[in-house]
Amino acid sequence: MNAKAMTTTKRLFSGKTAPLHTLCKAITDCHHSTPNWTDSGYVVVRSENVKRGKISLEGASYTDQSTFFERISRSVPEPGDLIITREAPMGEVGMIPEGVQCCLGQRLVLVKPDALKIDRHYLLYAMQSPFVQKQIGASDETGSTVSNLRIPALKELAIPLLSGAKDIGAVLSALDAKIDLNHRINAELEALAKTIYDYWFVQFDFPDAHGRPYKSSGGAMVWNDTLKREIPMGWKAQPLSELGSFRNGINYDPSIGGDSVARIVNVRNVSATSIFLNSDDLDELELDQADIDKYLVTADSILIARSGIPGATRMMQPCPTNTIYCGFIICLKVANAENKLLLFFRLKQLEQSLLSQSSGSILKNVSQDTLKDISLAVPRERSVIEKFNAAIAPLFEKISANNLENVELTQLRDWLLPLLMNGQVRVA
Repeated sequence: MNAKAMTTTKRLFSGKTAPLHTLCKAITDCHHSTPNWTDSGYVVVRSENVKRGKISLEGASYTDQSTFFERISRSVPEPGDLIITREAPMGEVGMIPEGVQCCLGQRLVLVKPDALKIDRHYLLYAMQSPFVQKQIGASDETGSTVSNLRIPALKELAIPLLSGAKDIGAVLSALDAKIDLNHRINAELEALAKTIYDYWFVQFDFPDAHGRPYKSSGGAMVWNDTLKREIPMGWKAQPLSELGSFRNGINYDPSIGGDSVARIVNVRNVSATSIFLNSDDLDELELDQADIDKYLVTADSILIARSGIPGATRMMQPCPTNTIYCGFIICLKVANAENKLLLFFRLKQLEQSLLSQSSGSILKNVSQDTLKDISLAVPRERSVIEKFNAAIAPLFEKISANNLENVELTQLRDWLLPLLMNGQVRVA
């Protein structure tokens, strides 16, 4: 750590510190080689899995047994250990969750806290504090365009030593635990909603006039040439082109500016969610209001990613004013608002189909033509749609409420973190 960096960071914290390596049993660099990728097997944590203090294994990567044991030969990653990214980006840190067996990909470092010297949860948050992150940012002396956290600099990071460190770790981890719980609840609610859709519109066991499952109770079925399957008598196959209109998002030059401020949905926003987009994580830009009005996200909008996660389907709830979508996204404006949830779940089927085809590694493009040609069985009786909406709406309302609570909890955690770490706030 150079003298300039130390002078700058002292403004953030002036108490007692200790070098990171003195608080750990081991600090081990990853193997500088690409693992042998497989479709299943042993989990490989990659840089993109480490973000905002967490290790997320959604869309996890895998390797075979021999590669796994080779990559853990220097040090075995265990639950409670920390993983920090060396570059792309530099300084992201997360804790290995309980029950996870994994090895490290490239550009990562394994940090094993010594429980006799420091609480692991406290160290996790200390390394996210402005005081430590400032040191990490100042440690790169390579002069390259890609910042790199060198192992000697990592080992010498000055970690704040505060009284009540374990309590600080407990308070912040309790907030994160509630956020994680909300995520798990949302995953269960989403799975329940999908089950209802499958039961009603794939198996066609929606409640009949007597409340019995239609097909299983002998409801009349007829062959449909478009869908290549039987559907309930009186229902019809309709392409999405008849049920709404499509528009590709805006291609913009942020340097041009305009007379109004808009928030924009980018592909990275789609990747971070599964149903509802997080409006607090949208970029802002200046455009002419006339251009904004062409690409507004409204209550009747369904957004579909063209690439990145091809076919990924999302909604925005609530929807801030002047929110638009980028050119890598297609917007479906639903003609009849009552059909929105039905169309949404039909598009989610396409998303899953494309993901299984690509194994999460091959980027494909989804076009308007692809979407317009998708057909689905539409009920003759509007009451079926009404009952379906009534069954799904409370689940989605709870998911949305949990998402909003998580935004508030995240803001609270991020506000408390520097205050606790520089001694401005103490845990009673």
